[in-house]
Formats: sequence, C-alpha cells, structure tokens
Amino acid sequence: MTHEMRIAADHGADLVELRLDCLATFNPRPHLPFLLKHRPLPFIVTSRVQPLMHNQKSVPEFSGDECRLLCPVDTSMM
Repeated sequence: MTHEMRIAADHGADLVELRLDCLATFNPRPHLPFLLKHRPLPFIVTSRVQPLMHNQKSVPEFSGDECRLLCPVDTSMM
C-alpha cells in the first residue's frame, strides 16, 4: 500500500483514499500502525458497506463482518 501511495505522491496527489472494503488482505493491527508511521502522504480511511444510492451500479466489495471492517476506521481517528 505504501508503494501505491508513493506513486500517487510522485504524480502530484495531495492525499489518497484507503478504501477498506477493497482490501482483501488488510489486517488492522499490523497494517494500520505501519501505514500511519510510514505513509508518504496523508490518507483518508473509508469503508463502503452499503451502496450510496438504490439505483447505483457500484456496490461495496466487502461482504464480511462489518466490525472487522469499521473498527480500523475508529482506530485511525484516534
């Protein structure tokens, strides 16, 4: 993830979105502290557990336990 963040920074990004519902191997305990310490630029932690609109074609890619997905969002705000 830090590699992709560096690429975004090299292309002029001011920040990136860390979308948890798209990360298949994300484990908040080791990954989030590492990202917070080694991030090349600021990031926003998001999770889309429900479509924004009923007619929207884009649906969340995460289908597991919502707590596992949302707890890192709470942790990242501390």
